[in-house]
Amino acid sequence: MRAVARRLGISLAALQYHYPTKAALLGAFVSRLVADHEERIAQFLETTPVQDRLGVVVRSTLEVAFRQSEGGLLSMIEVRAQHDPVAAAVLSDFTERYLSALVAIISELYPALSQREVALAGVVVAALIDGACGYLNVLDGLGLDRDLLIEGVVDSACHSVEALARRHGAEVLSVQREPVST
Repeated sequence: MRAVARRLGISLAALQYHYPTKAALLGAFVSRLVADHEERIAQFLETTPVQDRLGVVVRSTLEVAFRQSEGGLLSMIEVRAQHDPVAAAVLSDFTERYLSALVAIISELYPALSQREVALAGVVVAALIDGACGYLNVLDGLGLDRDLLIEGVVDSACHSVEALARRHGAEVLSVQREPVST
């Protein structure tokens, strides 16, 4: 809390007036991240054709997650959530809201899929995104950069959803995989 107050250029008392505990500060921070991400997704949904939405949202999510991962912030929140019920609730809320957004995109892309199949596809895509964040620290040693990882995950996410749709007899649309400026 002292480090946050110092970084903001305010007194610890002023910070604690608005956020009396670390949990309250963490909750407000994560809630702001979630709201910003949901706003970005809403903008994409308004301006992006249906067949391009999954790739655009996966790419944008990875770019944001990678920026947040640089300081170890996401890891800190996940570790804290293991023993702090407030952090766990905030993280669970974020996960549910993010998964709900993915499910909405996938269900619009493949309306013939059942709710269960769409939920599975959403979880698979979310797992690809989450997994990619764990490999940021080894990219340089492998001679890879973030853009290659992002494009690989976007491609894998789109292929995974298409494969599930094919398996369940849904019409497969041509999904955008080329880099799109976000």
